[in-house]
Amino acid sequence: MANILGYNRDTAFALTAAATLAVGQLAGINSDGAAVLADADATTPIQAVGVVVKGGASGDRVTLAPQAKVEDPTLSLTPGDRLYTSDTAGAVTGTKPSTATDHIQAVGFAISATQFLVNCVPSSIGVQASGNSTVAFV
Repeated sequence: MANILGYNRDTAFALTAAATLAVGQLAGINSDGAAVLADADATTPIQAVGVVVKGGASGDRVTLAPQAKVEDPTLSLTPGDRLYTSDTAGAVTGTKPSTATDHIQAVGFAISATQFLVNCVPSSIGVQASGNSTVAFV
């Protein structure tokens, strides 16, 4: 289970959850304006806009923070590695997504094996093209 070690309360914001969201997961906003898990390889990929700092079930108000320090004892990160939205909904990965049509979004850095910094700011998002060698930025 993840813990939030710190976040910027001035930039945190609340949304209604469209699904269950747990503390420490990356989340985005769907076309209805609800919070959903960020996912690099969903049929319609969801860009991370923050990490969940107050979770809840579908229909609950949840809080997301674009910048945060997170600890997750289940992780085994390499300190200094750049982290990306994962093909596993809501998760971070130290491996840049490389499957055709994956959306590549850097979301932070590992600072220890179990701690990472999240910084979800508007930026270019890479889309892995077929052949896995060309990245188009949108």
